[in-house]
Amino acid sequence: MKIAIDAVGGDEGSSPVVEGVRLFLDSSADDEVVLVGRKKIIDENPWILKEKRAEFVEAEEEVDMHTSPSDALKTKTNSSISIGLKLHKGGKADAFYSVGNTGVVMAFALVNLGRIKNILRPAVACLFPTTENPVLVIDSGANVDCKPSVLSQFGQMGSIYYSKLFDLEKPRVALLSIGEEPTKGNEQTLQAYKLMEKTELNFIGNLEGGDIFKGKTEVIVMDGFVGNIVLKFAESIIGFLTSFFGKSVQIPSDMAKKLTSDEYGAAPLIGVNGIVFIGHGKASPRGVKNGLLTIKKTFSQNINGFLIENFSRQQK
Repeated sequence: MKIAIDAVGGDEGSSPVVEGVRLFLDSSADDEVVLVGRKKIIDENPWILKEKRAEFVEAEEEVDMHTSPSDALKTKTNSSISIGLKLHKGGKADAFYSVGNTGVVMAFALVNLGRIKNILRPAVACLFPTTENPVLVIDSGANVDCKPSVLSQFGQMGSIYYSKLFDLEKPRVALLSIGEEPTKGNEQTLQAYKLMEKTELNFIGNLEGGDIFKGKTEVIVMDGFVGNIVLKFAESIIGFLTSFFGKSVQIPSDMAKKLTSDEYGAAPLIGVNGIVFIGHGKASPRGVKNGLLTIKKTFSQNINGFLIENFSRQQK
């Protein structure tokens, strides 16, 4: 496959992205990449032009983390995010990857690619380590105010993605709330619970925040406001343990790797009519490489095809 990559969107500049791309190409014999960014990337990394499986497309503009989606749509049409997604839309790339501004990626993805038919809102789906199998948290930050019907769809989207990625026919789906009882929660989650009960999901009911890492479910649904807070809190755990206990406690290296965002490297923006992945703004080269490998697996499993097939039979 060929992946278009926003080479300038991260907190750490282009260096981790470019080095991660090099690691990916070294680990994958057949795949290709298109790096999108300012010309200085080529000046600093001349190997790109010598690599037969790499292309470079210049972008005059960059998007920082403080740019609002509405402003970006008006003023950043020549940005690496916009150009990369246009390459994907035009069939010159099979997927798009960015470690940049999530809201801006979603905005340009909706403009350029649109939504899969009958999907109300796309969602970011992040994998978390647990004591059992990984758990998919959806949504992790794309939508801060969700209707109950949107939350119910998140469960369906997450179930399809997880089942194909991990070859599990009926992954368990839970709804994050303040108690396990169906009567616990705000109006949003109470109504979402009723809707999810009526679906064909393997819906196991509510789970509390303390259950996320226990392996009780494969997919856990929440709106993006809560999901992003959960994500950022989870990412802080390894740093807290290290600083709090210091050298008195040695965290095994394999455990430390699983607790970082680099383990899977990228989260899909599920629901757009294309393959769009978002990496962490502070992704290391290893994280970028793993993110691109995750995209490759998603592409090979034709997960978007299963989403399109499933939701084409539904009514909004």
